[in-house]
Amino acid sequence: MRWARVAALAALLALPLAAAAAEPPRFAWPEGRRAAVSLAYDDALDSQLDNAIPALDRHGFKGSFYLQLSRPSVRERLADWRAAARGGHELGNHSLFHQCSGKGPDRDWVAPEHDLDATPASRMRDEVLLGNAMLHAIDGETERTYTVPCGDAMAADGNYLDLLEPAFVAIKFGTGAVTPDMAALDPYAVTVEAPVAASAEDLIAHVEAAARAGTMVNFTFHGIGGDYLSVSPEAHEGLLAYLDRHRDVYWVDSFIAIMRYVREQQARTSADAGGRQAPRLRSRLSAGAATRRTSACDCPPPCVAPVPARHCPRPARGRRACRRRPGNPRGSMPPAWRKRPSRGSATRPVASRRPTRPAGRPPAFPGPSAAVRPAGGASWHGSDRPLPPVASRSPRPTRRRSRRPFGWSGGTVASGSWGATRRKNPQCARGM
Repeated sequence: MRWARVAALAALLALPLAAAAAEPPRFAWPEGRRAAVSLAYDDALDSQLDNAIPALDRHGFKGSFYLQLSRPSVRERLADWRAAARGGHELGNHSLFHQCSGKGPDRDWVAPEHDLDATPASRMRDEVLLGNAMLHAIDGETERTYTVPCGDAMAADGNYLDLLEPAFVAIKFGTGAVTPDMAALDPYAVTVEAPVAASAEDLIAHVEAAARAGTMVNFTFHGIGGDYLSVSPEAHEGLLAYLDRHRDVYWVDSFIAIMRYVREQQARTSADAGGRQAPRLRSRLSAGAATRRTSACDCPPPCVAPVPARHCPRPARGRRACRRRPGNPRGSMPPAWRKRPSRGSATRPVASRRPTRPAGRPPAFPGPSAAVRPAGGASWHGSDRPLPPVASRSPRPTRRRSRRPFGWSGGTVASGSWGATRRKNPQCARGM
């Protein structure tokens, strides 16, 4: 009976240890903090300059401001935005014209010329990249993050976010304040929460949930005490005061600083695992799907299924296009295009590796002939090694190789397949 009680007590003591061993390791935030907090503000509104930035500066926090660069507040208050950038705040890209999908009952405010459903993906890419250049003229930075307007990514001909990934450190896309798993976080699909008329208690509840999960929370505000989709200055101040009192628990910084750190940690974890990177989580909650929607493949066969454009094979150009003609099914090149041995082969002496010229024509440059050879046996190559005497060179004439393919006659090759290809494809005749 006594030993049974001891065994039961040992089992109870082992339960917390087993539970702790079963839990995945927490993400390592700087200085041992438990979570990261990103405070962002969209659309370049006046209330952000008047209320949000002064509140952040009072508490010593850095925020991220995503500018819609066509708004009058960017042009009229450019000096204020530059001062915010000098103060350490991030200026992010929020597109030029804030294109959103016009579908839905609450999208009647979308102008027809700014309807994402009628805008090609290539145009969205060009406008967003132009926005990066305009932001560089404001703050001089070269790295950016992007917030998708309205959470809409499907342009008229496909998802335009696939074209933007190389130009950004991270992209905000999807709905959700707290990141569920840092190991599986996709830097180009970071979910956010856009509070509207929220209280300080509501905002703090999201922050505490991120601390329990050991991940990060992303807020994207609009108006602060004004404009639209606003949060009261009191609620905003209550959130900042709570974060200020718990600096040892929460890391508050700009979104680009947090994502730089996250990507470094992910790369280090991947290297420690032998190059095996964890599967990326693409939670597109606003789009109603768990994975990114793909666009139809617009490249030539063998692309026959709707796949992302980056997986389509590029069409062949130049000589590759000539080799893939039906008249040349084996894909072989004519002899003239094959790699020929260099002019300085083993059958020719080193001293005779010079381009020949017709007899009687004066040399266009000082050659190694006896008439123009430097005095004292110096070398034309600039080295101290003298050229060998003219008499010691091989008297055998140098054979010149023809640049025409083997079997050339009348503009075609004797072999029927390549001749047919050259007649059908003018690019091949030009040697492209």
